[in-house]
Amino acid sequence: GYVLTNSPLTVTCAAPNVYAGRFETLDCGIVKGWAWNKNYPATTLTVELLEGSTVIVSVPADIYREDLKNNGTGTGNYGFSIELPSRLKDAQTHTLSIRIKGTSTLLTDSPRTLTCLTPSQYNGSFDGVDCNTVRGWVWDKSYPETALTVELLEGSTVHAEAVADIYREDRKAAGFGTGNYGFNFSLPQALKDGKAHQLSIRIKGTS
Repeated sequence: GYVLTNSPLTVTCAAPNVYAGRFETLDCGIVKGWAWNKNYPATTLTVELLEGSTVIVSVPADIYREDLKNNGTGTGNYGFSIELPSRLKDAQTHTLSIRIKGTSTLLTDSPRTLTCLTPSQYNGSFDGVDCNTVRGWVWDKSYPETALTVELLEGSTVHAEAVADIYREDRKAAGFGTGNYGFNFSLPQALKDGKAHQLSIRIKGTS
């Protein structure tokens, strides 16, 4: 019944982390990495792509990785691959992390940052201008049934507007949707003044 001097003493130890993984790749196309539970190697974890505390998307980490298998990481079925959401391609800097769902565990190398531009959804050409007509075509790849409105600009001055909805066989043959993307309108009288004018075509409502 003899109790040693200095008894009792107090100790607090963190539970061993049963999770492991890495946030390996982040670019404007893809997010990649891996995650597993060491105590339950046959279990598939779900990982969350986070910005701050906001969950952007969740996916299972169940892709087979030969490199993981070869280095002794369980079955190797622990990889994940996420297509970067388009909402993050807004020319803003985003700080992103990968968390194991249902835990507070962030994968190694979280967080990471990137800045991506939105890929242009428009295509078109200012084909020509003379003292009679202004010609060209334009379309929205994301909405091929929509007819866009174009503006004739000189500097910041809008001289005219037109709807680009004329059928162009060459555009249809080249694989541009319905082909109904041409514009052809008269040069405004105000520009017929014997002076040189530098003109551009802009898609209305955009830059």
